[in-house]
Amino acid sequence: MQEFDLKKLEVARIYIRRMADGRNPANNQPVQNEVLDDPNVIRCLHFVEDILAAVTDNHGVVGKRYQREKEEFPLSVLQEYVYRHDKPVSHVLKQIDELLEGRSVKKPRAADVNQWLHAQGYLEKGVIEEGGKECWRITQAGKDAGLYEDRRGETGNEYVTILYSETGQAFLLSHIPEILEYKEEKKKDTTSAPVLEQDITY
Repeated sequence: MQEFDLKKLEVARIYIRRMADGRNPANNQPVQNEVLDDPNVIRCLHFVEDILAAVTDNHGVVGKRYQREKEEFPLSVLQEYVYRHDKPVSHVLKQIDELLEGRSVKKPRAADVNQWLHAQGYLEKGVIEEGGKECWRITQAGKDAGLYEDRRGETGNEYVTILYSETGQAFLLSHIPEILEYKEEKKKDTTSAPVLEQDITY
C-alpha cells in the first residue's frame, strides 16, 4: 500500500476544482483559457477531483496493486552462466536475467548485492580522494574474492566502478542464495517513517 499526505491531497483537490471552474488555481481568479473551457477537460478535471476525494476519504491510503506471486529463484539456471568479460554487478545480474527468460522470480538487485557484500566485509563505504565523493571501496576480502576497482571520469569528477573478474563472478553466483536470504531479512526489518514538511506547495 501507499500513503499520501492528506494536506497535499486537499491542496490538489482545491487546485483541480478551481481549474474545473475555469479559474487560476493559484489565486482563484477567473481566466479565459480555451483549454480550461473545453468540456472534455472540465469533465476530466472533475473525475480527477473525485479520485482525490476518494483517496482522502480513505485517509490517504491507496491499496497495493495486484502482483503475481513470484517463484523462488531457480538456482539451476546459474549452471548455464558463462563468463564473457569483467563487468560491474548490474551487468552480471542482467546476464543472469537473460537466463531466466522473463520468468517472474525473486531475484537480487545490484543494491542487494552491494549491501550483502558490505555486511559480510567485502565492501566498505569510502570516498574518492580527489573529489571527496562517497562510493563503495573494496576491502582486502573483496579483492581476494575477485573484485577490483576501476576509476573512470575526468580528474576532479572521477567515480569508482566495482568490476567482477571471472573469479568474482563465480563468487557472486555461489552466494546468490545468501544474498536473497539477506534481502528477505532486510525487507522484514524495514519500517517506514512519515516525512514531515513545513510548507506544501504545488
